Amino acid sequence: MPALEKWKEENNLEEDAALASVDLKNKINADLLKLAAENKLNGLEKPKNMLLLATPFSIEDVLTPTFKLKRNVAKVKFENEIKAMYAEGSILKK
Repeated sequence: MPALEKWKEENNLEEDAALASVDLKNKINADLLKLAAENKLNGLEKPKNMLLLATPFSIEDVLTPTFKLKRNVAKVKFENEIKAMYAEGSILKK
């Protein structure tokens, strides 16, 4: 994650604060929206909010051995975060 390290350093933030930063989410979202436009995705396929995590998903956690998301496990594990994002609504710039 060299880009994240650079962004944290430029903004003088620790990792937890950086991952919770709306500015970082908007920077990532801008890249996602560019890719979405290039691939002609519709509005339902574009994120309205996101949760950034310091550790990647793993097989021991929420992935199957074929690296597919165990949706039922992820739903339970991230239940509070999902509810918070729905309550918060769309925070990303378009």
